[in-house]
Amino acid sequence: GKAVISFLDAILEKSLRMTVALTAARGRGKSAALGLAIAGAVAGG
Repeated sequence: GKAVISFLDAILEKSLRMTVALTAARGRGKSAALGLAIAGAVAGG
């Protein structure tokens, strides 16, 4: 969803000065979104 796309945009921009925060209630997939974003960043180089 939107969270994964936002994380990928931040990671692939290769700007280490950027901070991205993800907040949501319990059980909303925060860890899953982070995992998908990291996997996408690794795949993207």
